Amino acid sequence: MSILFLDCRYKLTEKTLLAGLLQLGASPEGVKEAAQLFPKYGETVLRAIQNAELDYFLQLDGGQTFPTPIQSVLDDRAQMPALDNIWPEIRQILPLTDINLPGATSQAILDGEQLVLLAAIINALQTLGVDKLYSSALPLALPEASDALLHVLQAGRVPLAKPLAGALVSPLITAFLAVRAQFVQPEMHLNKTAVVPLPGESGAQTALRLMLGETPRVPRERKMSLIQANLDDITPQQMAFVLERLTAMGARDVYQVPLVMKKNRMGMQLNAVVRAADEGPISRFILRETPTLGMRVFYIDDHPMTTHEIRNVPTIYGEIAVKFKSLEGEIIGAQPEYDVCVNRALELNLPLQQVMLAAQTAALESLKKS
Repeated sequence: MSILFLDCRYKLTEKTLLAGLLQLGASPEGVKEAAQLFPKYGETVLRAIQNAELDYFLQLDGGQTFPTPIQSVLDDRAQMPALDNIWPEIRQILPLTDINLPGATSQAILDGEQLVLLAAIINALQTLGVDKLYSSALPLALPEASDALLHVLQAGRVPLAKPLAGALVSPLITAFLAVRAQFVQPEMHLNKTAVVPLPGESGAQTALRLMLGETPRVPRERKMSLIQANLDDITPQQMAFVLERLTAMGARDVYQVPLVMKKNRMGMQLNAVVRAADEGPISRFILRETPTLGMRVFYIDDHPMTTHEIRNVPTIYGEIAVKFKSLEGEIIGAQPEYDVCVNRALELNLPLQQVMLAAQTAALESLKKS
């Protein structure tokens, strides 16, 4: 899984983030495409690309802006079918910026040029194949923050690091991180890094660092997954069928946990621990055989296990299958197979407990002899 970590040092704006993504290998054509999606605001960006001044343009602050109400952006969207691949992310971000700023009567005001750059950033992340985005806490001195930025920090519950006087953070990018990123340092193998220097400095001062890499992978033969789904509209009989089939399909452990769902409905949480090779077929089975619309998958990097072997042991009631559990070659436990004991108890009209005890005793005796 490809992941990107943002080390926010001194300056986090649309331009510095896009500059770092370009260093990591994102194509400038993605910026051009984003500018064409928003022709009202993209002229400056397009001109910079055509004049091969993109690197310089990305390091500038200020200059001409194109303020536009959020509602105008939403209205423009209907004319932009090419925006379909990035529109869902933009649509999630806009509500965090939707406040009444001083001088604005009913709608928050966005800088149209920033919107172009945000579209380019989303495009760049897609072309780089970034699956998950992470970020450090923002080194922001709150007295220097604008009202708009304070609103986004509060609405998005964005964590702050030790304050750094003069640190510059864009409200729009902060809203983007609030929706898209996790504010933790991930475990990762680094593949490529990028450093965006602070404009006007000799290079010793870093505005932003980007680290592109992958999550550490466990060899597939050892990897396990926990598949989890919440169900509030399944009968006990259906659940019993699902549990039995999951076990037959190779799930290493299957269990259910009672839940109280929305509107105080009783429900069950289905859990299945499966081998990586079985994750796909078992996921499709759960989607097909239960009412769930989706599920969660947690990857288990370490899964210590014992080995086991089924042996038939002689008892006064005939041979009964017993599961012998071993750890590092040593047998450490024995458990009669339940279904076999049930059938034998029914055949002989005996108490189930009596048959299981006989099988357990015979298994222990066989261990003593060996």
